[in-house]
Amino acid sequence: MSRLQIILTAGGELLVVLLYQLPRVVVDNEEDAEVATHDFSVSDVDAQAIGTLKELLAGESNQKNINFADSLARYYLKYGFLDSAVTTAETYLLRDSSLSALLSAADILYAAFERSANAEKAADRARQARTILEKLREIRPKSLPIRNRLAMTLVTTETPMAGIRMLQEVVAEDPDNREALVNLGLLSIRSGQYDKAVGRFKLILEKDPTDFEAMLYLGVSQMELSQTEQAKILFEKIVEAEDVDPAIKASAAQYLQRN
Repeated sequence: MSRLQIILTAGGELLVVLLYQLPRVVVDNEEDAEVATHDFSVSDVDAQAIGTLKELLAGESNQKNINFADSLARYYLKYGFLDSAVTTAETYLLRDSSLSALLSAADILYAAFERSANAEKAADRARQARTILEKLREIRPKSLPIRNRLAMTLVTTETPMAGIRMLQEVVAEDPDNREALVNLGLLSIRSGQYDKAVGRFKLILEKDPTDFEAMLYLGVSQMELSQTEQAKILFEKIVEAEDVDPAIKASAAQYLQRN
């Protein structure tokens, strides 16, 4: 289950919560799309960059292809063309056994998995990302970011507790590890354990009172626990703050309007 799907399981109305992770444009589906300068969803500058990168990758293979492919895949992610991002990783990055290629491929495939709303595609991308992350863990066994991501791909398997235990181990080693705390909080939302989710997000906010992502999730969890007034205070704080991702602010505003 992808990070987006975790939130969706808590209720369809929570879709807006994770819009900040998605492109700032509307994408009707995840099918590969031709990127053209007249496409309203892609800026002229980015469209030109995408075209240039595709031409460079069409040339003779060399070490620079890793950088070109990484850049191209990230442009695709930016605009929500997840299939194209995955194809780019498969075509160029997964054919290179270097550490830099593995790290880049893991980033791209994990991002595509995390943003997948389609369960089947999310599972496929999780499997691909997990294969690379397991290799990277052998190379860098102490890397907490790698273990964090690997854990979230394990949650999609028939033994999700293996992933949850791995996240708990990360927190045991680093109690302030934000990514692990966020993931555990989201998994608590998924399972309806909103009290546990509240605890996770409060820990994050104790360390960083301006973490508006955690603040939004905390408010959502409190709403589910009928702690309406506490949630409204958080949503109002988000709406009134200046340096906030527009989608997070829009999500908070929507909750205020509904209650």
